[in-house]
Amino acid sequence: MGLFNRKKQEVKRDTEVQEVQQPEHVTRYSQQGRTFSLANYGAVDPESISAFFGGVELISNSIANVPIYVRDKATLDPVLNHPIMNALKYGRLSKFNFIKQLVHDIYLTGNGIAYIRRDQNGDVKELVYCPPGTYTIFFNELTREVYYQITFITGSRLLDPSNVLHIFKNSKNGVTGLGIMSYASVVVPLASAADKSALEFYDAGGNINGVLQGKRQLDTEAKMEAYNEWTNAFRGGNKNGNIAVLGNDFEYKQVGISQKDAQQLETREFNVLEICRYLNISPVLLGIRTGATYSNIEQAQLDLVIHTLLPLIELIEEEFNRKLIRPSQRDKFVVDFDEDKIMFSDKQSTANYLTTLTKNGVISINEARISLGYSEKEGLDENFIPYTDINQNTINGKQGQEDKEEQGE
Repeated sequence: MGLFNRKKQEVKRDTEVQEVQQPEHVTRYSQQGRTFSLANYGAVDPESISAFFGGVELISNSIANVPIYVRDKATLDPVLNHPIMNALKYGRLSKFNFIKQLVHDIYLTGNGIAYIRRDQNGDVKELVYCPPGTYTIFFNELTREVYYQITFITGSRLLDPSNVLHIFKNSKNGVTGLGIMSYASVVVPLASAADKSALEFYDAGGNINGVLQGKRQLDTEAKMEAYNEWTNAFRGGNKNGNIAVLGNDFEYKQVGISQKDAQQLETREFNVLEICRYLNISPVLLGIRTGATYSNIEQAQLDLVIHTLLPLIELIEEEFNRKLIRPSQRDKFVVDFDEDKIMFSDKQSTANYLTTLTKNGVISINEARISLGYSEKEGLDENFIPYTDINQNTINGKQGQEDKEEQGE
């Protein structure tokens, strides 16, 4: 908390940034909104593009679906009533929505921010999600210190990093994150333009621009008469099968190219592939099923977990452990995301996996039952390793039936 004592007179509110003692060393980052203004393209909302929305939705929902536990480091047993668990369960947002919003912001704006409200003992009392635009990040380039201002929570008071969850995936300065739009600044507007072009084309009834050219010189009145006849018939699309009757031997000449010639469908599919590359997910998972089979769909799901979800889960897990667990308790507790719940596999593969673990004594039958969501049964808590000792003619440590008969048992 010494940071407040050193800096409270330097940067207190946005209007006092100029009063910083060494302003050349302090950089202020205000979080951008959800729409992005790009030169020559206007405002583009990435989520208006189905591939982008679907990809971010897939990733954020998958991670939000992962169970979170606070575990005892000695036994690895869940600590169900730990303050962190209560904060996740009983906050204003459900645990699912809280994690989903953080992941959503990481992709859209680059930063997932939440304020940590603590009790008098320093334990987590509440986790407050901070939407983009409600916070400012300050960085002192001289001291390399980062501090935050969340006006709707603490007004102009600055917050120590230990009281703020700040998760970012991509960054150029190690202080603030960059959203996907910072990298896909060409692909996303291109996809948006293709969607708008398709909308305009079909909204016009599939008609394209053209020129009516007469075979003789026309006066203004004749031109307007032909124009009115044509537009009255086809304005708003040829929805009723209208027919324009024109005299003077008019000839229609197309201006521009048709949607087929422009390869609109191919362009839109290519844009989906490009967006998938930026999001690091397989197009198969967004509905591009060309050449897809059951086996490669399952492989795509596994690739999603390994190459996309697990690295982001690790980022969030590390930030939770750094900020949510008190320093005095870091040797006792750990925040753990149970990634096994998102390891996609069919029932047969799961059965083979658990059978192998139980037969080799890695887990007990009850542990296997719990992983499947079943209740425990009495007498199934021990780990057994089947083996046969030829010298002693025993199985699982028990004498064979022949030896028992010789001994009169």
